[in-house]
Amino acid sequence: MLVNISDIRIAKRKRNLDESKVRELADSIKVVGLLNPITLTSDNELISGLHRLEAYNLLGFDTIEATKKDFETIQRELAELDENLIRRELSALERAELFVRRDELLDAMGLRAKAGDNQHTLRGSAPKTTKQIAKEMGIAERTLQLSKQIVNNLTEPVKDKIRDTELADNKEALLLLGKLPPGQQLKAADKLKGSEDRKRIKSAINEVKRKEYIEEAHRKAEEFEGADGIKLLTGDFREVCNTIPDNSVDAIITDPPYDKESMPLWRDFAATAYRVLKPSGFLIAYSGKHYLPEAMNYLLEAGLQYYWFATIIRKGNRSEIFKYRNARQFTRPVLIFCKPPAKPPKAPFDDLIICEGEAQKEFHEWQQQRFIRQERTLIDGVP
Repeated sequence: MLVNISDIRIAKRKRNLDESKVRELADSIKVVGLLNPITLTSDNELISGLHRLEAYNLLGFDTIEATKKDFETIQRELAELDENLIRRELSALERAELFVRRDELLDAMGLRAKAGDNQHTLRGSAPKTTKQIAKEMGIAERTLQLSKQIVNNLTEPVKDKIRDTELADNKEALLLLGKLPPGQQLKAADKLKGSEDRKRIKSAINEVKRKEYIEEAHRKAEEFEGADGIKLLTGDFREVCNTIPDNSVDAIITDPPYDKESMPLWRDFAATAYRVLKPSGFLIAYSGKHYLPEAMNYLLEAGLQYYWFATIIRKGNRSEIFKYRNARQFTRPVLIFCKPPAKPPKAPFDDLIICEGEAQKEFHEWQQQRFIRQERTLIDGVP
């Protein structure tokens, strides 16, 4: 039935709104309409559907489709729900939805403790706390809290898409998907086919985040308007750098790939650097240690001149490369080459860089630590 939105009462105990979810629902409603009516008591107090109601408000509607239930009806639904929860064939998603729905029904019946209530005075009497409700259902309080996270954070299109798949029974995947912005959740779910392990889940999610990050970076680069004609170029350097005139670049600072498969790229990279650098221009390249001689040889073969060598110390972070060298790696080399003739910079520089903080890997497995500072004073090579 259609109900006037102005006639609907919202109890204070209803949970806080997620504004992003309201906007997302509003966009969905504009396209496909309201798929699930809100639920009201016989005197128009909201039982469930707060975000749907606010989405309708946002769209400027005066009425909304609703179903009404009296107190006895709510009690019957609660009994049916408890019976369904006993079934062991429920997926993690279905069970989470039932847990949350049960919580909503208790709230509608006035049996749900509100934020700020003194839990000690409520023990043994209504309304009940989350801990008491979880105990009644035979689950841990944390399980109920995580169920709410799953149901409240996942978008409706994602729930519908994965409901009949193995993914719906992978609680860890559901929680990780729910941490993504609404626009990325469906893309990540498309890449997950079943009950993969944590590594596979995180890889799929990071792939989506990385793709959107790169697209956004390219968009910002295209829109960038710097002073003195400065512009940003994006794409494969072997193609993009063809537009850069010879002998026109003062310095190149880069972090190229340095695994075995990528080392041949250094030949093209070195030749390009030699062509575009001005005489006495500098090339500063982050590198690895496995194929350091090969990297340096490519730079020398291109005509670049060795100038110096710097070191990055990665505090609190190390790479264990027992498979190749049986070593623990705490430092990384930075190669400093120049296009002849070599000419010292006007100001001296330090060749030790301290890199702090955890490695950031959300966009690429080779991503480095984010916080970097340069030491000014060295005593016997140790800061």
